[in-house]
Amino acid sequence: MNQKWPRKAAIFYGGDTDAMPMKYIFEVHIKEGHTAEEYARAWVRASELIQRAPGALGTELHRKIGDPTTLIAIASWDSKAHRDAMEANRDPEIDEIIRAAAPLSKCGQSASSRRRNGW
Repeated sequence: MNQKWPRKAAIFYGGDTDAMPMKYIFEVHIKEGHTAEEYARAWVRASELIQRAPGALGTELHRKIGDPTTLIAIASWDSKAHRDAMEANRDPEIDEIIRAAAPLSKCGQSASSRRRNGW
């Protein structure tokens, strides 16, 4: 099957979406001249800070099969409300890490959009 994943998706497990566990999934496309390992270093630094937030349940970063320049990022949250609360009160150090990593990947979003939707 040649199905293309959406660039970003939030998966909910039924019921009240603000109170149910969720996984936030998105693709990261590494720019030419950079490596997935460079991006992964920034991802780990940002994830360590994000995981201090209440309701954060972990993050994963995977290579897309057959495409070493595309990564699949997954963040697990106790609820959408917890993730939204983290975004509303995000540590400025996370924003610095995201800004520094921006040249490594194709994002296609404005800074305000990234702030609302994660990276």
